[in-house]
Amino acid sequence: MVMMKNMLLRENNKKVSLKYRIGDNNYLYRCMTDDERVEWIKNNRQGENNPNYGKTHTDEMKEAQSLRMKEWHKNNKHPNTRPEVKEKLRRSKIGENNPRAKKFRIEYTNGEVDIIKGIDKYCRDIGITKYKLKKMCNVEEIYE
Repeated sequence: MVMMKNMLLRENNKKVSLKYRIGDNNYLYRCMTDDERVEWIKNNRQGENNPNYGKTHTDEMKEAQSLRMKEWHKNNKHPNTRPEVKEKLRRSKIGENNPRAKKFRIEYTNGEVDIIKGIDKYCRDIGITKYKLKKMCNVEEIYE
């Protein structure tokens, strides 16, 4: 907090042109570490200290923003709609990476035990169906 007061004094004592207050030249970026900046913003921009505190958007402003966004979406596609991005996202969520994949304990007839997450991908990888795996081995779902 003291550091911020000193920065404000330095900023007020020196006449700094506008170009030094934008982006990386902003005094918050020049004089504070990332952690200090986050802490300062968290402590000094909440509630009544927030510049937008108590203000509301008029219906005209909302309509203008809506039109701007509709126009933007006509001209630009969201990156996640491109086929290569969709495929990459799909592949990142299959098998054990699927957040809803269940864990299974598979005990083979020779006594070997495997614990796997995502039985569908496991079966595809070894080339058999789930039905056949369940007939050949003791398969139990693990609840966590």
